[in-house]
Amino acid sequence: MSTMVKNENRCSWCGNDPLYVAYHDEEWGVPVYDDQTLFEFLILEGAQAGLSWSTILKKREGYRLGFDGFDVEKVACYDGIKISALLNDPGIVRNQLKIGSAVTNAQVFLNIQEEWGRFSDFIRIPIFHQGVKISQKIIRLYVFIMAGFDAGPNGAHVVTQVRGAGGGYARQDGLVTHLFDVR
Repeated sequence: MSTMVKNENRCSWCGNDPLYVAYHDEEWGVPVYDDQTLFEFLILEGAQAGLSWSTILKKREGYRLGFDGFDVEKVACYDGIKISALLNDPGIVRNQLKIGSAVTNAQVFLNIQEEWGRFSDFIRIPIFHQGVKISQKIIRLYVFIMAGFDAGPNGAHVVTQVRGAGGGYARQDGLVTHLFDVR
């Protein structure tokens, strides 16, 4: 984890919270190509809707435990018993819609992996037409909804952009992410 050394290039939104600082310095905007990590953030971003990111970061380990280490194949098979257990788990945000969304999204995630090979490749598909000016956020939401994800505009946008597949976000420390940077 990061130390609390003052970083002149750090975004102001992370404040002084060590958890937030570590997240900013080590994860924010850093390209992610690992599908399990991308699935983790899909769950966490879904849980964050309407709450602060700080709240979710504080519950991240609870999510890791509750959601079987973010194993997408296990989460896709969650039944009523497992969902009930999660609804009683104080380590996560206990919201039935958010938990149900995580299960649905796991199933869609697996379908995308089957079709594309990797989810990482799917979120880096060329979705822009020359000369068409539509919000990247709206296009990403459309692509996510058409794929079957239960995600709002911020969730779809953040999962792609903040994980290094959304283009347009240049970290203040000089790291720039690119939409088509596929390994």
